[in-house]
Amino acid sequence: MITAKVKISQKELRAYLYYSTYHSFQGILSIILGLFTIAAGIYYFTQGNKNGIFFLLIAAVFFIVQPLMIMMQAKMQSKHTVFQKETNYEFDEKELRAWQEGVEPASVTWQNLFRVVRTRGYYFIFTDRYRANIVPQASFTSENGAEEFGRMIQRILPKEKKKGFPKDKA
Repeated sequence: MITAKVKISQKELRAYLYYSTYHSFQGILSIILGLFTIAAGIYYFTQGNKNGIFFLLIAAVFFIVQPLMIMMQAKMQSKHTVFQKETNYEFDEKELRAWQEGVEPASVTWQNLFRVVRTRGYYFIFTDRYRANIVPQASFTSENGAEEFGRMIQRILPKEKKKGFPKDKA
């Protein structure tokens, strides 16, 4: 059994919100549109047209305002009572169990999860398309817990339910 103790802070929420925003269709589209508006702004400036300022202001929305809004959202959400308590996790080959002090434990089998995503520093365990448990790799209680967890996910989940893991060996 692999265990982790997680207290979600603004930092963890920000990492999850950035991931979920910029790995969605809308997030990718906003990056593409931002790059196009920068290109248009530069093009108009090189042509001596003052409309370049308008395009660069639009690009600022994509590359400055949107990330700032995500940071503010993480700050607001981190004040929610569910994030004030430590969450305990237990992972085995069959299921994951999670509980907080004073709250009834919950469990879900791996096959009933939507997806598990590994990023630099985090595992996001999606229960559906939009909600995930955030498990920082540093939160595992054993020294090699994050690596053990990753190997377990590699073994038990099909490739369509995992992302960010090394490719399965054929």
